[in-house]
Amino acid sequence: MPQNQLSEFQVTVSGLARAAARDERLATDYARLAAYMAQDGRPSAVELFEGLSRHHAIRALEERGQLEATVHAQHDPAN
Repeated sequence: MPQNQLSEFQVTVSGLARAAARDERLATDYARLAAYMAQDGRPSAVELFEGLSRHHAIRALEERGQLEATVHAQHDPAN
């Protein structure tokens, strides 16, 4: 396997892992904001932050799936 392919693979995996971690953090942060807004009695803000939390949680799952598929494809003997 040429060195540049390994390097490209590492860059791809690293980028996907960072993106997933970022979206996981955002999902957590927005969920915390929603809980805070619920205590403060702001239902419209709660809906907004809960929606943002779900959006980023879904993106994180998609990115984790892409990461798994990328790693699997790299280690698949058929490739």
